[in-house]
Amino acid sequence: LLTVCPQGPPACDFASIQEAVQAAEPGDLLWIYPGTYQELITIDKSLQLVASQKGKVIVQRVKKGWGAAITLQTEDEITVVLDGLTVAVLPEACEDPKRGFCPAGIVLAGEGAVTLILNEVEASSPSSGLGCYSSGRVELVLNRVRLAASGSGLHWGPSCSAASTVEVRASTFSGNIHGITLGPSSRSPWSFLVSNTRFIGNRGAGVYLLVVEEANLTLQIEGSEFLGNLNGLFADFLKGGVYAEIRRSLFRANDYGIRFGFTESFGLGHKDILTRLVDSQVSKNRVIGVAISSPKGTRGMELINNEIQNNGTGVRIYGTGGRVALYTNSIEHNQLWGVALSIYRGECSQKEVFGLVGGEDPELEGADNIIRNNEKGDLCPEDYDWPPGFVKASESP
Repeated sequence: LLTVCPQGPPACDFASIQEAVQAAEPGDLLWIYPGTYQELITIDKSLQLVASQKGKVIVQRVKKGWGAAITLQTEDEITVVLDGLTVAVLPEACEDPKRGFCPAGIVLAGEGAVTLILNEVEASSPSSGLGCYSSGRVELVLNRVRLAASGSGLHWGPSCSAASTVEVRASTFSGNIHGITLGPSSRSPWSFLVSNTRFIGNRGAGVYLLVVEEANLTLQIEGSEFLGNLNGLFADFLKGGVYAEIRRSLFRANDYGIRFGFTESFGLGHKDILTRLVDSQVSKNRVIGVAISSPKGTRGMELINNEIQNNGTGVRIYGTGGRVALYTNSIEHNQLWGVALSIYRGECSQKEVFGLVGGEDPELEGADNIIRNNEKGDLCPEDYDWPPGFVKASESP
């Protein structure tokens, strides 16, 4: 056990966290007393950094220049635990804070295999609270973490070529541009599980998924809430290799609840793209509850047993010719349409930011949906060749 406090010896072993890290042996625990530590910390060995009082140990990055407040960089295999720390990059540390030219709060880098566990940690930076720039294997676990007031709370982008396993549990992403940004750019497998987590008031998206190169990504979201964001979840697939499933989650009071956009699919990893929304509630989203653009060749988008109610339009499907499946959903009391196809100009179109009118009929399937009491109409156009049984027989308009 090594101790750190602002006043240093003899009150404790060290006045600097970095000095304690350098002196520590692999596996040591650093017990850090309350205070503000304005320093850069680089960790290259297995350690535990524990705040004696949660939220009272603040690691600040205040000087201009590059380098995160806390960097994990190694060529070896290490496990690091951060417990109860607050990590903040202040605007004065940025070359250009408005454009996000700032150090990150916490960064994973190097070629080694890193396991990072964050318990009740808070992190913020005008760029990203926590980011991956590693080419090694990465395992990340977030427990009751708060990533706020950042460009991206959690940024896993093209600079991270590592095979990654990420678990986000009971955490909060608020007031960022994007809560979580995922931008895979290699076939290295990425597995993300997000459970019981809240995304609140993010100006871009709660979760932003941008697949610009071949990928091998599995994203599972369970029991989570997306509240008051511009987009609850926004996915743009320029290429393929993605399986995404959202279960038992709430999308409420966003501009757009969920936006799935596809440009082309190369069928890598999971062979095409498949996205599912199951047993979830999509309500009171201003423009659209669920917006879908699914091209030919993918396994498309499936909506199963969801409540989609009191939105602008409940479900809007764009004309990209791909598979869209709706089964046993309740689509009711939306301000415009229950389900609208944007293939048709005129009555079914909607002045909005996302999506074009026109294109090719979707490969539409579904049955036993309750679609009723939508103000402008339940199905648009009504005379479209909707699948047999698409609307539950007893509930047909």
